[in-house]
Amino acid sequence: MIPLWKLKREIRRVHLQLGQARWYIFGSVLKWNYDRTKHQFIKLTEGALPVQSDVAIVLIYQPEGILTSLMKTLDHLQENGFATVVVSNSPLHENDLESLRQHSFLVMQRPNFGYDFGGYRDAILHLLDCGHQPDNLLVMNDSIWFPLTDESSLLNHIRHQKDDMYGIVLAERPDEPERTHLQSYMFNFKKGLVEQKVFAQFWKKIPISSNKQVVIRRCEMRMTHAFKTKGFSIGYLHNFDDVKSALKSLGNDELNRIIAYQMQVDTSNTRTLKRLLDRNEEDPTWRNSVETLIDRNALGKYVLVAHPLVLSGKLDLQMLKKDKQPMYQLQRSELFACGFGNRICPEIRMEMANWDPR
Repeated sequence: MIPLWKLKREIRRVHLQLGQARWYIFGSVLKWNYDRTKHQFIKLTEGALPVQSDVAIVLIYQPEGILTSLMKTLDHLQENGFATVVVSNSPLHENDLESLRQHSFLVMQRPNFGYDFGGYRDAILHLLDCGHQPDNLLVMNDSIWFPLTDESSLLNHIRHQKDDMYGIVLAERPDEPERTHLQSYMFNFKKGLVEQKVFAQFWKKIPISSNKQVVIRRCEMRMTHAFKTKGFSIGYLHNFDDVKSALKSLGNDELNRIIAYQMQVDTSNTRTLKRLLDRNEEDPTWRNSVETLIDRNALGKYVLVAHPLVLSGKLDLQMLKKDKQPMYQLQRSELFACGFGNRICPEIRMEMANWDPR
């Protein structure tokens, strides 16, 4: 039987797909009208910090008030030499605005039109209009907790890597290579790309929609391909092959735990995985059977949904999704059950521990 949460997700997905029809009919007009009138709705507030040679755009949607984890992210960016533009897709309370102003060189409040890419676009075009061409232009949103530890060296790694466009995870589509893309919760552009006309042209021309499926398919999935076909280099920290290698490095008891986890995350493989749980892991053929399933992607397909034994224990990934779908709630439960919560900085650990309903 299909779990209720999965059924609801599929219903939402179909609803979003049906909503794409409106965008295909009126999308260009809505975008034209938004660009024509956005100066009436976007509010810019100068921050207390100076602009620097490395800039981070942080897109947030926190209508109930800013989170402690956001302030941790902004502090971390500042400590690592990134000047921040905070883009809020919801109005900010006066106290929140002042807090963000103290942690940034610019705060932009805008309507939630176009979701993340709408905010990314407005901030990037504003920077370019002001003549800013950073050495590194980091773009991220608040759908992740980052950094998980005070010792995170990810920003230093991003700054010193050489690729024109760089992301944390490359989502690969072997059958549709044009849809292979860097996931959009965090990615970076080098100055050599930012200063090119094609960079501004891309952001001016991308479709803007309040239909999430359109944003994913026409913005996130096309951005990487668009710059790659122009000859710019694309780099990434991880792809799913890294997850598979990490899985194969685990002991049998750890793999058994992950099999039980994956049965709840991916119900399409439940029967196959249950047969492995029912077998004795000391059987010499058990390990071979598990590794065959790993090669077939039966123990996962997406990096950020992987078990904490992989993400935290092996890859030391410095971010986790805040998504409240049951699979991510299970992931957070496993994180604390496996003892990885003790590694997380206190501000984020406390927020994460109280994130899900009890």
